[in-house]
Amino acid sequence: MRIAEPWLLLLILVPSLLLAASTESNEPGPSTAPAVTAEDTLSDMPIAQPRPDPSELAQRALEIEAREAALRELESVIEQRIEELQRSQQAALQVLEPERQQQEADLAKLVAFYQSMKPKSAAELLEKLPLELATSVLSRMKQREAGKILNVMDDARAVQISKRMADLNP
Repeated sequence: MRIAEPWLLLLILVPSLLLAASTESNEPGPSTAPAVTAEDTLSDMPIAQPRPDPSELAQRALEIEAREAALRELESVIEQRIEELQRSQQAALQVLEPERQQQEADLAKLVAFYQSMKPKSAAELLEKLPLELATSVLSRMKQREAGKILNVMDDARAVQISKRMADLNP
């Protein structure tokens, strides 16, 4: 740090030196106090903060209020959009529900069909079905019947279906 005026340096250093000299003379033995420098003295001086202009504060307050109002309006728009999306979701579920019920009814018929067959015949047919469908059918069967079918099924396919069934029922 560079000080432009030497007299300013003296104003800062002289009181510090006097203070250091007075503490040294009061204590016997070598001094353990660190040397005081101009930089230390300058850093200890309080810096006067400029007072904000009242009109500037009022302007900032108005800006904050405007931002808060905009946020409240945006929050209201978002809440309305969420409500619209929830209504759309409910409407979509109502439209899809009959189809889901029909699929469940068809699957229940398949389960009854395969459950009434001999295990070997059912296993041969289930091996030809897509893995998802075969898993759905076997997972809805009585455990005893499903076990008999899995017992006569190809080992690799039985393992695949068993893993899928285990994932469905953790």
